[in-house]
Amino acid sequence: MNREKLEILLPVLIINFIKRSIYKFRLLNYFMYDYRQYSKHSFGFTRKPTYENLRAKITLHYHSIEKGLSNINVRLGFGEKALKNLVHVLEEYKNCEFPKDDKRYLSAINILISYVDLHEKNNYDVPWIKGKLTEQLNYLGENQTKKMTKNHMPYREFTKKEIIESVNKPFDEFLKHRVSVRDYSTEEVDVNQINDAIEMAIRTPSVCNRQPWKVYVLKNYDTIQKASGVQKGLNGERRTNVRNLLIVTTDISYFANDKERNEPFIDGGLFSMTLLYALHYKGLAACSLNNSMSNKDFKEVKRIVNIRSSERLIMFISVGKYSDKLIVPTSTRDSLDDFVEYR
Repeated sequence: MNREKLEILLPVLIINFIKRSIYKFRLLNYFMYDYRQYSKHSFGFTRKPTYENLRAKITLHYHSIEKGLSNINVRLGFGEKALKNLVHVLEEYKNCEFPKDDKRYLSAINILISYVDLHEKNNYDVPWIKGKLTEQLNYLGENQTKKMTKNHMPYREFTKKEIIESVNKPFDEFLKHRVSVRDYSTEEVDVNQINDAIEMAIRTPSVCNRQPWKVYVLKNYDTIQKASGVQKGLNGERRTNVRNLLIVTTDISYFANDKERNEPFIDGGLFSMTLLYALHYKGLAACSLNNSMSNKDFKEVKRIVNIRSSERLIMFISVGKYSDKLIVPTSTRDSLDDFVEYR
């Protein structure tokens, strides 16, 4: 008996029950597939790291140091844990004999050079990291070392005027000036500017135009400190200086079946990126913050902010006014050839 005849003979309630049962079974199967894929390829689980695994780990750890070097109030001797992790993964990379001219590997070496230079200029001794840097430079060899940009800066400097004027430039220039800003001026943000940016982001495409997103605008200082304290994307002075925090969510209630399990993240990610561009366009400084939290942390943030259980937390975005002078990490990008493959 085919599906059409079954739908005629069986009551709608029974048909819907059967459909839900099938969806749940397939959903579990898809989750298991996702589990296998992630546990097989993610660098946090693999026993023998691949070239891509190590490039990602190198970037993760050197960017942590890079952010510290761009701090307007640099604390000498900072980042000991991140430095140890970076040195360890650089050793892994070297032992695997992966390409010496890889941009991310060389960026990490440059970050170490900048770290040592900063401390030497301030008469602060960092012998162990200096020794590890020497080992890496010896491994690179004289020719490759000469090619490196020894005056590479781990950060870029902008003026507020440059950033504000960039919103009226061609889109490629607009993109280059949209940077993650972690240090803000003490000037208050007009909530109408945030609302205008959200209004612009609403034009983001979504599956079947369902628009499942929601934005929680946190203005209360204590609530911001509690929520960001759980999220842990900003630490120390940078966290205490945040006066506006946005939390983007998507409501799972807007999605249909097992095959749409990734749509909350796709639609929420698209909306978040549009919102970041819109905030930049409105002359506001912003920083997208990671959402790598445990289930316990997710529940705690939902409790603090009073977010419905059906919503998935997609992104935290800190927002503020630009200072007159900005210092942001260089955040070196790979080249086009690293991303594009024609078939």
